[in-house]
Amino acid sequence: MATFIGRTNIIPANLEKRSDGAYIVFSDGYALRMPALDQVEEQAIHVSIRPEEFIKDESGDIEGTISDSVYLGLNTEYFIETGFASKIQVSEESTFEEDLQKGNRIRLRINTQKLNIFSADGSQNLIKGVNHGM
Repeated sequence: MATFIGRTNIIPANLEKRSDGAYIVFSDGYALRMPALDQVEEQAIHVSIRPEEFIKDESGDIEGTISDSVYLGLNTEYFIETGFASKIQVSEESTFEEDLQKGNRIRLRINTQKLNIFSADGSQNLIKGVNHGM
């Protein structure tokens, strides 16, 4: 996991195979289906998720509590405590209609098209053909 990644959340997890394919399974049991990893062996992994790839979604499977926020003009950075990571950083476009405060509960989903999945030692990116917007 080189420094070129920039700002990101690095979260330990496991890659598990189930009857319908590969899943990333986080420490709290949250499982994320990843067809791109169907041919990869089960193993411990690190998942790299950029703050902007967490998407606020009332029907999202990830629930957390806002522990802090920083208004940066165009964007607001939120620090959110979740069950699978002690704290994640989430970046949302700033809006006047919404005023999320410390202590508010929030639901999120992950844009799985923009994940990087690394071997536990960080030496190998396990996803081929990830869309990085380039």
